Amino acid sequence: MPQEYKLPTALETLPADYWFPKFVMSGLLLISTPLFFDIQNPNSGLVCAFILFVSFMMMSLTRVKPEAERLVYRRFFRWKSISYSEIARCKTFWILGYIKPKHYIFPWGGMYFVLPRDGQYDYRWDRSIIGFIRNKAGISPHPWLSYE
Repeated sequence: MPQEYKLPTALETLPADYWFPKFVMSGLLLISTPLFFDIQNPNSGLVCAFILFVSFMMMSLTRVKPEAERLVYRRFFRWKSISYSEIARCKTFWILGYIKPKHYIFPWGGMYFVLPRDGQYDYRWDRSIIGFIRNKAGISPHPWLSYE
């Protein structure tokens, strides 16, 4: 029997963990960009560029659903899948998970997704999904450690 991922799946992380940063925060940042721009202060353009970058980053968040044989992900409307053998790197960044496949995925070269909430402590993010994907892909958690 193939090993299944038993923690929250993409459908269970949809409520606020997914739509709030993707739609609400990115929209607010995008709308607020003109408020920070001042024509008489050229440095305000750098602040606006950073705000736009963060806004587009949040808009491109992906939903992932680890399955037994493949990793299924959804960026906009269609579900796509990649094999675990195609994953080159998998790590966390704050409340986001990052998956870098061996081939380029538009727009950032990989997939950023919101980590699911911990089942026991609601204020924590559950990072065991990263361990599960690393285990299936055969990736060592640290480059200096060998994977067995």
